[in-house]
Amino acid sequence: MDKKRILLVEDDEDVSDFLKPFLADNDYEMDVAIDGRSGLKKLGEFQPDLVILDLMMPGVDGFEFLKSLQAKPELKTAKILVVTAVQKVGGAEEALRLGADGYLMKPVDNDLLLEKIKDLLSS
Repeated sequence: MDKKRILLVEDDEDVSDFLKPFLADNDYEMDVAIDGRSGLKKLGEFQPDLVILDLMMPGVDGFEFLKSLQAKPELKTAKILVVTAVQKVGGAEEALRLGADGYLMKPVDNDLLLEKIKDLLSS
């Protein structure tokens, strides 16, 4: 069975330094983009099954990333899981309205994250 591919779009090095090996150890093939712009570029190159997306990033943030996918539906070939510390009122609703498939708040429990990933990849 082929490994499912996850693209982590996250500007916080501590988060990506933890999640990349953690998810690789759970049998996912991983790539990381440090902001939305490089994340959009890597979508076509890496062809992930799932994107884990932070909302607050420099340059192209998570909301802009989602808007770009709406503008170019051919880019949205993967499920999108927003994992963010953004406490903005309506932030989750806005991300889901813009096309995210799931939403978790940081800090996220590792077991909950794996469960959500499995749910999204099986739907």
